[in-house]
Amino acid sequence: SLRCAAVGAVVGWCDRLSAAEAQRLKLAAEAGGGLGLILRPLGAARGPSFADLRLRVTPVVSAEVVRRVRIEVVRWRGGKEGQSLVGEIDDETGDVRVSAELAPAAARA
Repeated sequence: SLRCAAVGAVVGWCDRLSAAEAQRLKLAAEAGGGLGLILRPLGAARGPSFADLRLRVTPVVSAEVVRRVRIEVVRWRGGKEGQSLVGEIDDETGDVRVSAELAPAAARA
């Protein structure tokens, strides 16, 4: 699916991924021009990856009804690693947005 130019994005779960398999997935996404999102367990963070961007998503405990997750840049080829933000998930619409508490004042206006 990643190699097909008619497919815009592919999302998949992968418990284990060898270096050769990771490289093949990256090359397939480049050939097809789409976006490949591979979801992996936290234990796979030390495993091989040829991804240009790696994110770690963890739940944030909140007393409010709103679901929140922290999204941290673990690796970003050509970008700044270590950045993070808190996102809110709207269960009714499925929208994910930056937490209102953390959004810049201009964005809130």
